Amino acid sequence: MKSFLGMNELLSVVIAALNSEATIGRTLSSVLSNKFPKDNFEVILVDNGSTDNTVKIAKRYPVKNYSCTKRGQGAARNFGVTKARGEIICFTDSDVVVAEDWLERISDFFRNHPYADGVGGPIFAPLRDHANDLQKLEGELYAKTHDFPTCMMECKFREKRNALYSANCAYRRNLLISSGGFDESGFDAVDIDLCWKLILRGKRLMFDPELKVFHLGFPSTLRGVFKQQVRWGESEARLKMKYSDSSGLKRKILSYHSLLLSFLRVFYSKRRTINLLHFFENCAFNCGFVNAQLKAYRRH
Repeated sequence: MKSFLGMNELLSVVIAALNSEATIGRTLSSVLSNKFPKDNFEVILVDNGSTDNTVKIAKRYPVKNYSCTKRGQGAARNFGVTKARGEIICFTDSDVVVAEDWLERISDFFRNHPYADGVGGPIFAPLRDHANDLQKLEGELYAKTHDFPTCMMECKFREKRNALYSANCAYRRNLLISSGGFDESGFDAVDIDLCWKLILRGKRLMFDPELKVFHLGFPSTLRGVFKQQVRWGESEARLKMKYSDSSGLKRKILSYHSLLLSFLRVFYSKRRTINLLHFFENCAFNCGFVNAQLKAYRRH
């Protein structure tokens, strides 16, 4: 393995997309306008069955467009890896705007940390251009509940706070190939799953708070919030079942404790609207969590 990225090394940016016509243009523009030599990176967009204008919009940009017929985030990202030529594979999502120094920071990280296998960073809500007040509150709640670290640190097993999320991470290509890459079974948290899987294999993954991106796709309707939280709850249950440990009962208690606290805050806090939204999120999340557990129970 090379100990650093040379000046002529190529970074590959892989973006999986599904019905992202509202955001894909801003995503691609942010990556392509990065302060990084144009000859030193490529952008690979993998469409996962869009029925809107995602592909049509993407073709307006100097990126490599592919289609992955197997549905799911994991399958689309793995397909993108097979098409990538870079030694370092960078991932972001089709509803994300990356910082203008994003690629430069990734390149510098691997140059300065030759034995690191991957890096990721925080995901922030945009400061403006919200569709409505609900979307703005959703971004605020996301930042509050994730509470991303403010200093560089090594990722830890079963820790979501400093995990590497697909919206903002990069791995060595040979590691993705040798490990089998992302899970392709179709659940939502394939990025956290990959992070934990690699940690268990002794790989060194780092969280860099200066590696920043901004998530555009927070829900702007209560229906959207409900669907997202149910999906995240189901993913949380599948992660816990896959990486089960002796603290399972304690984690369940903490989950319901969080639900109770969010309910009480509705009545005992000045910010009643955002706390009511947080309680709604917790209810939907727990619905998804319980539903996934029931499905697993029925299968067995």
